[in-house]
Amino acid sequence: MVTWNELAIIGVISSYLLTVLIYMLSYLLNSEVLRAWSKLEMQNVFITLVLFASLASFASFSYITDYVTSSQEYISYLFNKMVSCQASFIADSNVLSLIASITFNFNPSVFSMRGTPQDVKSASDTDTANMKSSGKDKEEGKAPGLSTWHAGISFAPFLQPLLTSVANVQSYMFIPLGMVKLHHLIISFVVDKGASALLPLGIFFRSFKFSRHAGNLLIALFMALYLVLPGMYLFNKELLVQTMGMSYNPSDPKCGESDILTDLGGVIMTKFAGKTDAYKGLASEFGVGSGFDNPTISDLVGNAADNLSYGSSSGIAVIFLTMGVEGMLLPMLAIIVSLGMAREFAHLLGSEIDFSQLVRVV
Repeated sequence: MVTWNELAIIGVISSYLLTVLIYMLSYLLNSEVLRAWSKLEMQNVFITLVLFASLASFASFSYITDYVTSSQEYISYLFNKMVSCQASFIADSNVLSLIASITFNFNPSVFSMRGTPQDVKSASDTDTANMKSSGKDKEEGKAPGLSTWHAGISFAPFLQPLLTSVANVQSYMFIPLGMVKLHHLIISFVVDKGASALLPLGIFFRSFKFSRHAGNLLIALFMALYLVLPGMYLFNKELLVQTMGMSYNPSDPKCGESDILTDLGGVIMTKFAGKTDAYKGLASEFGVGSGFDNPTISDLVGNAADNLSYGSSSGIAVIFLTMGVEGMLLPMLAIIVSLGMAREFAHLLGSEIDFSQLVRVV
């Protein structure tokens, strides 16, 4: 079975033999044009062979393979982290929807009832009679007399704006998730088939005059995807770890230290209630946070607001940095820089490649 490397060698040898035949034919025909063309092609064959040997040897170095593998591990970690954020966001939105669906209905008149159950039944019969008579009162233009009235409390009006915002954010979160999945497929292809398939195929096409530009394009893409793109991934990781304090733990790709629901509804539900229970002495029983011996209302709300600030421990900041910056902007920048470098590599190889339309698509 012929491998890609063997195919590249076959292409170089075939081009060399064809060039030698044309060079011999130039002496038979006494053609200076064929002789000049064969000399130029002989130089291209030699450059192609040196290029193949140098790039293949360079790609096989242990520190280069570790460098590329590290970038693949980071992209895998980022994808799993974004899936964790998406799952956490869906779970939190379900909890908010469940809380919004709760309604408390009560009848204050039950607290004024007195007497035996028979009296209560008689009162109920009286209420029924009054409700029947209210129809006649309405027909006669009189105000209906109500003996009982009901009241209800629902969380839906308070949580509906929050649920709408969560639904909108959740719908846009699939865009960076798809972007990172695309990058994961690209880096996996580069690791698995870059040096063993993409480079030899480019060398094979570059060996012949009619397909030289296609070969230069493949070689330039290999150099950009194998050397520049992994470096951009690692740069993105260090940028967020060093400047934003983002955590990087490949063995535990969780969304963040704090729960998203705690940040979004913490002032109303988790933080305020937790600190209030701690103030009542129920912290040890329910396992809520402590730390305030005699908290005031400003302490409770202020401590909850700290987690809503733009910090690495905030769930809102983690969502923004992970989905918006780390999952969308920085990978897009990595692709643009890699395509720009591929264009320069192709120019060094002797071909003018235009990636402007592809950059616009990105």
